[in-house]
Amino acid sequence: MTAAGAPVGGEARVPAPDEFHGWRAGDTTIAAVQERIGRFIESRGWPVFHDPKNLAMSIAIEAAELMELFQWVESGRSDEVASDPEHRRRILEELADVMIYCFSLGHRLGVDVAAALDEKIVRNGRKYPAVSGDGPGAGSGAGGLG
Repeated sequence: MTAAGAPVGGEARVPAPDEFHGWRAGDTTIAAVQERIGRFIESRGWPVFHDPKNLAMSIAIEAAELMELFQWVESGRSDEVASDPEHRRRILEELADVMIYCFSLGHRLGVDVAAALDEKIVRNGRKYPAVSGDGPGAGSGAGGLG
């Protein structure tokens, strides 16, 4: 084996879906994320439970758990709260749960998530033109992406 874990003279072993992959935003594709989540779900026999309704409900439930971490925090303090190491760990866990269910729904529906994001950002660009002055969010609808 090489230092990177690849067999000498062969291809790198693909980690199991529940093994650490060492992903980073700059070198991981949406397709790889969606494929890994799909393998994780399938390896546990969960597709029978992951219908579109249940996945949509799970997105909302996990989003509520994320919101709960900021409940009763003044908006002006939310960045401070998010920088606390323990809060940050919990925030990242809930954010990951939301995203996993979003990717799971995309996988279940056969959606090209990258294309859907691209199309939505273009539509939002038309709906909320870029700010041309007079401070943050001037005339933009307060930064909404939906």
